[in-house]
Amino acid sequence: MARPQKAVHGILVEGLDNCLIKFSKCCTPVPGDDIVGFITRGSGVSIHRTDCQNYLRQRMNGEGDGRWIHVSWADKTTDLYITTLRILAKERSGLIMDIATVLNALNAKVRGLSARDVGNDQSTAVVTVEVRDLDELRGIMNRISAIRGVIEVRRSSS
Repeated sequence: MARPQKAVHGILVEGLDNCLIKFSKCCTPVPGDDIVGFITRGSGVSIHRTDCQNYLRQRMNGEGDGRWIHVSWADKTTDLYITTLRILAKERSGLIMDIATVLNALNAKVRGLSARDVGNDQSTAVVTVEVRDLDELRGIMNRISAIRGVIEVRRSSS
């Protein structure tokens, strides 16, 4: 009888137990995302979203063949996962305060919040948050999308 696999940071790696896991900064996956693992040289398995531009580019170019492996989320995850959102909005006074107010009302764990004017009467904001899963992240994204002047809220993916 096969023994059950042990999850590391909420990740099950096919055929491996207790390997080093790191979450890629390019796409910051959270539980609920479709994911894939990449066997790195000396840093364990790097977890990417399957819609990550780095993953898609390497697969298309045939790079890293044999190093991409099947991984999955454990049935229950208890960790918090860091992910980054990019917000495009009409430039206006109070935009950051409105974003911060929404995040505070949701009791979101904010790791970083910055904004800058990008021209064409538009601003971009970058918010780094800790979430339990994709549902919590979607709730945050939906509430930010409802802020006056917000044009788009998307996740970073390179």
